[in-house]
Amino acid sequence: MADTLDVDFTFRTEQAPIYWWTIMCDVLASYHFAFNSPDHPAGQSSYTYYRYNPPYTEDIEEIESCIGSFQDVSDEVRAERGSVVALFWQTEGDGESMEMDFGFTPEKEMKRIGVLITIPGGQLRDVQVEKAHARQKHLFACTKALIEACQPETGEIYWETSSFNLTPWAVIGETAEPLFAPHPYCPAIYDDNQRLLKQPLQNGSKTLFYLDPVPVLRRQDQNKYWQFYSLQEEDNT
Repeated sequence: MADTLDVDFTFRTEQAPIYWWTIMCDVLASYHFAFNSPDHPAGQSSYTYYRYNPPYTEDIEEIESCIGSFQDVSDEVRAERGSVVALFWQTEGDGESMEMDFGFTPEKEMKRIGVLITIPGGQLRDVQVEKAHARQKHLFACTKALIEACQPETGEIYWETSSFNLTPWAVIGETAEPLFAPHPYCPAIYDDNQRLLKQPLQNGSKTLFYLDPVPVLRRQDQNKYWQFYSLQEEDNT
């Protein structure tokens, strides 16, 4: 299992999945994430679809990884046969690119949609400190915009490492208790300078709670370690 930074949330809806797919991709575009891989022809990237047997729940009928256009992925979403994971990219000013795996899972019977965003750990772990800090802040701003657009019921942001999942450093809900609840299988990473911050969601009853500064996995030589970056200030600890 690789090191990843994960954003996981679920929201209820009466709208068709393509409605929310379009809105969320527009949000991603506003933060310069495009379905356009630097390794493929212009306008194309990788995606995987998971097609389910009726009633389209957990009985997977077909899985296939493809290279195609944004229209190809959108057509898969519009068909409402299962879920997709699409690879979005952000091209930065210095010519480097940051990868985002965007998982979109409609649950038709439950009238809800699950979203799982996965950032490969190397995008933050193996770059210069300044770039890692800037990427973390940009990803968090993009996440907040997606959350505002969808108004999820529940959600969390957490690190998944090759050894274990960490307790979340951000949660969506009515209380911040999950940030501090002990879990026998998910170690907690805290910093003495952390403070609890909250941001009420517009047009909703939920709140985004998070601990700042936030943990970011880093690596020097072959050794991994945790560094804490503030999402509020330019300085990091």
